[in-house]
Formats: sequence, C-alpha cells, structure tokens
Amino acid sequence: MNLFDKTKIKNYELKNRIVMEPMCMYSAFKHDGIPTYFHFAHYVSRAIGQVGMIIIESTGVAPEGRITDDCLGLYNDAQIAPFKSIVDLCPRGRLDYRRSIESCGP
Repeated sequence: MNLFDKTKIKNYELKNRIVMEPMCMYSAFKHDGIPTYFHFAHYVSRAIGQVGMIIIESTGVAPEGRITDDCLGLYNDAQIAPFKSIVDLCPRGRLDYRRSIESCGP
C-alpha cells in the first residue's frame, strides 16, 4: 500500500491516504462566523492539489462557543451558503469533507 493508493474508512472511499487535519485559521474577520475569501482559497486549493480528505477547521455551533470571534460558525442560516460554495467549487468526486465541531462556551 502506498500513500497515493485509494483507501477506505468504513464506508467512505478516499482517492488517496492524504488527509488535511483541521487547523484553526481564525480568519472570519467580521466576527460573524462566515467563511471569507481566505477560506475559499485555502480549502479549494487543497482540493485541487489532490488531498484525499479535508477536515474543515473548528466550527462553532453557537457564537459564544467559538474559540475566538474570528472562528467559523454554523449557528445561523447566513453561514450555510458560503460553506456550500466552498464545497461546490471543489472538483466533484475528488474529495471527502468532514467538519471539526467546537463548543467552548457555557
């Protein structure tokens, strides 16, 4: 088996064994949890670069549960479309996505 061979994790087949771990980028600069152009470039470039799986950075499920005000969030409807745009821009069938969920608040 080599790094670039297809592999499976339970029912998920990955095109290779390269996994991008979640890295907090602290780049939702408007403090609204919405991905910015930085996130689009960051994730789409990795997808084009042949990463087999991307685990998207820590994403808060409530505004007060994020590590910082600049962290991503998925706690209101305005945040859904930008995340969908990132996935839609990535090459179809070439990438598997996962999300790292955080809740640091009360």
